[in-house]
Amino acid sequence: LAEARNALLLLEKEEPDSLRVVGLRARLLKASKQETEARDSLTAYAQRVQKEPAKLLTVARLTDALGFGETAEPMYREAIAKSMDPSPTKVFPLIQHLGRRGKVGEALDLCEPLRGKVQPLYIAELAVNALRDGKGTAEQCKRVVGWVREFKSKAPTEVFYDLVLANIDDLLGDRKASIAGYRAALE
Repeated sequence: LAEARNALLLLEKEEPDSLRVVGLRARLLKASKQETEARDSLTAYAQRVQKEPAKLLTVARLTDALGFGETAEPMYREAIAKSMDPSPTKVFPLIQHLGRRGKVGEALDLCEPLRGKVQPLYIAELAVNALRDGKGTAEQCKRVVGWVREFKSKAPTEVFYDLVLANIDDLLGDRKASIAGYRAALE
């Protein structure tokens, strides 16, 4: 850690308030078991860049990656709210984050309005990852199965949907259906 501290000191002289410096400082603090200081450093930087959604989103991702999910969530939300990006895909990072945090219902609620606006493959992937990462309930799995079956009916040759359905069968504990689904997808 001593070498990392020395490198950080040199970098701070060249780029005193850069995202790279803030990120390295936060990683170093976390590695040194100074988690509160690491979180505070990231939060302070997020406040300084709150008018720059792309930087704020990057800070949110870094904050999340360092294990400060609760701190990262408002950053994600603010970055999305302030983004000038008209694409509905801008909510993808928040959906992924919510799934990882176990907020599956909220993640799926954000997926719902994407239907008809983005490729169904993206929605299926986001939803099944939220279910798996967040340990979705049987009811949440059934909700996604309904979407995926609808998507599959419009693209019957798309194998990815078969894989998603097999994945959900696995989540529901139906090994037999899961294995059959994976086999059917591979044929």
